[in-house]
Amino acid sequence: MSCPACFSGHVHEGQPKGRVETIHGRPTYIAEPEEGKQPKGIIIIVPDVFGWEFVNTRILADHYSAGGDYLVYLIDFMDGWAAPVSTMESMPLLMKNDSIWDWVWKPYYAAQGLSSFISVATFNRYSVAWPRVHSFFEAVRKNEGAKLGIGAAGFCWGGRYVVNLTHEESFVDGVPLVDASFTGHPGLIKIPGDLEKIRKPVSLAIGDNDYLLSVHQIEGVKEIFGNNPSVPTEVTAEEQALEWFSRHLSAVKY
Repeated sequence: MSCPACFSGHVHEGQPKGRVETIHGRPTYIAEPEEGKQPKGIIIIVPDVFGWEFVNTRILADHYSAGGDYLVYLIDFMDGWAAPVSTMESMPLLMKNDSIWDWVWKPYYAAQGLSSFISVATFNRYSVAWPRVHSFFEAVRKNEGAKLGIGAAGFCWGGRYVVNLTHEESFVDGVPLVDASFTGHPGLIKIPGDLEKIRKPVSLAIGDNDYLLSVHQIEGVKEIFGNNPSVPTEVTAEEQALEWFSRHLSAVKY
């Protein structure tokens, strides 16, 4: 479900500029264009294992909004069961092998990591979280997104959700819930299985040494995408979500 890299990283020191409200029944961080500017579209972020309160992801939401004049929603899809940010500190310490004390402390750090993994895997497994995600996107499409393009951005834990939202079986009354999806370091995706059903533009950003997708799997992704030329798709190692959404949301008309 996840890997050590999913529970590691660093915390940005910046301050988010958005606000928090309850949108369609879910706690939501909102970033929006400057006053006087109409949003060009809506981007909904399905976060990584650290959830909707993680400062890094909130700053990213601000970046998306300012960079493309989008209304951006970052939602609590985990019902409060996100991994604690403190796990970021414990995972690197778990991997250290420099001294005898590193080995003495390993059980403690391992227990911290295991606790986070179990909570995410239990309370936020795909079968449980998918209805939360789908119903929120459906509510947005039927309300504020009825006349706007909707983009979905998913990271690690959120990757499979934004991919599967592009499947025709996720449409409601023939209307797609998203017009384009972007995912970075995607987790949970089934290969083969999920990618063959894509019906809307999807971009996958994958690192050169991605823990969740092997080189063999990445080649399989490219082959699957190549067999579906009617739907815009790409695999890239670069962070280019804004450019992707600009390309595929700007022409959306409802």
